[in-house]
Amino acid sequence: MQVCDEVECLEKTLLKRRAELRQADRLLLEAQSCINTSRQQVSEVQLEADVLQHRAQENVTCLQEKLRQLQLEVQQLRMRRQQEQQVEEETQSTADR
Repeated sequence: MQVCDEVECLEKTLLKRRAELRQADRLLLEAQSCINTSRQQVSEVQLEADVLQHRAQENVTCLQEKLRQLQLEVQQLRMRRQQEQQVEEETQSTADR
């Protein structure tokens, strides 16, 4: 009788352990699914970040070119103003004579 009780106790323990193992397997599968989802999201975010970085670099290049153009235009306007001032000064000095 005592052996039967021990066997019964072992069977109950075994059933509990199997249930715990099934639960652990479910949790592991859920964790793996979360990891896979997270990896996919990271890949998508990285792709978006790469696209945004590329666009930003294009914008920087475009803005730098526009800045160079504006600086050149400012330089040309300054030279024109200087030339006009020289012509005006020459005209005034000629008129004063």
